[in-house]
Amino acid sequence: FDNLPDILVECLTLPQNRDELSYILMYHVAPGRITSSQLFDDMTIQNLNGNKLVVDTNGRVIRIDDSRIVNEDIVASNGVIQTIDSVIIPPGFDVPRFLKTCMTEDDDDDDDNDNDTTRNTSNSNTDTNDNTEEERRRRRLQRRFEKNNKRQRRQERQEDGDDDNDDDNNKK
Repeated sequence: FDNLPDILVECLTLPQNRDELSYILMYHVAPGRITSSQLFDDMTIQNLNGNKLVVDTNGRVIRIDDSRIVNEDIVASNGVIQTIDSVIIPPGFDVPRFLKTCMTEDDDDDDDNDNDTTRNTSNSNTDTNDNTEEERRRRRLQRRFEKNNKRQRRQERQEDGDDDNDDDNNKK
């Protein structure tokens, strides 16, 4: 969860979002005891949500749905853990909509510095401007989240040697 935007983690850990957090966590769990030596290219693993995760192997690098396994075969009492380098957001989980919903369900306790108690509600222009600003903030957060994920994936692929064109590009 370290690579997720703070606002997304905050929203997911709110008590009212327990189902969403559980959905994302269960997306990362598969039944049984699968070791890294049992994983092969294009293998599909059904997770506890009933979705399929796809395995991609490239030499010594193993990926599950684009997330790299960084620590293999941690034996636990209830299975085997494969630690991955990022949180896999399940298909269909609309992060921008979730953030919008989460951020509009403000409890007005003013811990979020949004000036809820001081806003002049008689001025509809102020409300419109605040809503527009909030929407821009959400879009910025989503773009930053997506950009960070792309940058991280590109860096990992280069570190893994997936980008064979590096030598060719350096010669030009």
